[in-house]
Amino acid sequence: MKLNLCTVVTGNIEEMRAFYSALLGTEPVSHRNNYFEYTLGATALALWREEEYLAYHSGSGQPLKGGGVLLELEVEDVDSEYSRLRGLGLAPLEFPETKPWGHRNFSLLDPDGHTVVLYSIEE
Repeated sequence: MKLNLCTVVTGNIEEMRAFYSALLGTEPVSHRNNYFEYTLGATALALWREEEYLAYHSGSGQPLKGGGVLLELEVEDVDSEYSRLRGLGLAPLEFPETKPWGHRNFSLLDPDGHTVVLYSIEE
């Protein structure tokens, strides 16, 4: 098996699109009013408007339930990304820090409250 797509279902699609476009430094490659998809190497990240998701995947019409989403994105230079995102007005939760397992990272929250970790591997 291989993971080729991670989809975040959201009731807040416009704000989430703006956030991820700024975070990733790119616009989605395919989109319509209810779905946006970003290519990230061999995988993709998608944002799907909750109302449309429920129309296709749920007969109940009830809001989604379940745990949160943690996205971890590997970058070349975590300190440069931290500066870039701060310059765009995004608010990381902490300064970049090197962890005992060799990742240098920081995290921030997307508009729906999901944690996004940006990291680089220290050599």
